Amino acid sequence: PADTLIDRIWDEPPPKPRPSLYTYIKRLRDRLANFGDIRLESRSGGYLLHVSDENIDLHRFRRLRGQARALTNAGDDESALELHRTAARLWRAEPLADLSGEWVMRARTALVDELLAATFQRIEIELRLGQHADLVGELSDLVGRYPWVERLAEQLMVALYRCGRQAEALEVYRDVSNRVVSELGTEAWPALRDLHQRI
Repeated sequence: PADTLIDRIWDEPPPKPRPSLYTYIKRLRDRLANFGDIRLESRSGGYLLHVSDENIDLHRFRRLRGQARALTNAGDDESALELHRTAARLWRAEPLADLSGEWVMRARTALVDELLAATFQRIEIELRLGQHADLVGELSDLVGRYPWVERLAEQLMVALYRCGRQAEALEVYRDVSNRVVSELGTEAWPALRDLHQRI
């Protein structure tokens, strides 16, 4: 609906938002004219975009991820890993990076969470396949970017431990534990404490 588009385009709409929206729609139609299989159709009070799921990287990502999960459940980790890697290559940059607004921020957060969940699954498969040495650098970077994501810290500790770097694995725990205590005033997460004890 046009009203939904107006809400999502502008945090504070201009005094007469519909003429501005129509201008944007016209420009979008002109751009889409170069793509024969994509159409923007006017409907009563709104618009409908006709596009194949194969032309939308997010839909392809979700399809590949679903296929990877099915292969994992069937015990075929190597094929599942290849599909996870193919899906991950569809992410070129931060989602919706050049857009702003409350709706965009919520959508971006949800998409990043979805990518992280897929990353967890891929890394779990790689750990099962014994590829821990290849993961240390990536996991160190991810823990730096997402310091409050417990599962990444756990995966980094496991990868380091399996590389024979027990002291570094324990150091990851100390860093996370100190951060949690100083910033949240609580102990480290139970699963992380348990992994620390096992190491």
